[in-house]
Amino acid sequence: MGFAEKVAATALATGLPFIASGAVPAGAETARAQQDVSFTFGGKPVTCTFSGWSEWDADDIAVQVDFGTDLLTGDRRCARALESVSATLTYRRAGATEDEYSAARGPGPSTSGELIVRDQLDRAVVTHSVLFRCDEHAPSPCAFHLFTDPIAVNSK
Repeated sequence: MGFAEKVAATALATGLPFIASGAVPAGAETARAQQDVSFTFGGKPVTCTFSGWSEWDADDIAVQVDFGTDLLTGDRRCARALESVSATLTYRRAGATEDEYSAARGPGPSTSGELIVRDQLDRAVVTHSVLFRCDEHAPSPCAFHLFTDPIAVNSK
């Protein structure tokens, strides 16, 4: 089982949605995923849409990975309920035995990060997360996640 499959299996086993990423037009090396999420805020049902993206570029010397998470919905209640957005890149250098991490987090509606590694990567998966204030888990937020894998998209 590959790294992306392990992340997907973990997500599904814990009840988190896993959305497989797909390639985008003409040579672009971008993985994208999008999800609608529903919760109750202020006693009213709210549905919001968020997306995640990741892309990588490699040469003989280094690998660059760009990644981000965006709240897409124009509904004002989504913006009011939004607590934070984040994107966490989990990667492993070629020949290494330990995972490394790079993260971007912000109040939203978007966040993005960039990582340059002077090495090749065996794998890279980005966990995109949004946290909303919600009635269901108050005072804790409702957390929603999806995943992208920029290397797998380009190995097809």
